[in-house]
Amino acid sequence: MRVARSEGCENQAFLYDGRVLGLQFHLEFTPQSLAAILPNCAGELVSGKYIQTAAEMQRPDEEFNEMNEAMCGLLDRLAVNQA
Repeated sequence: MRVARSEGCENQAFLYDGRVLGLQFHLEFTPQSLAAILPNCAGELVSGKYIQTAAEMQRPDEEFNEMNEAMCGLLDRLAVNQA
């Protein structure tokens, strides 16, 4: 079951069998983890319609907090469904 889509990715997020969650985005990033990974993947950040620049990925801390809260909510929901 698709749970999220975007213009760039029809299956942005999906749930399989009520217990397998696939995401085509990174809710787990923090400012620190993003800063650590950017130097190692700079070559992958080529110009493209759906590819963010490093500057675009470096968001205010509040936005990372919102992403992390969403991730925790998803994981909690999956855990409850498995209990």
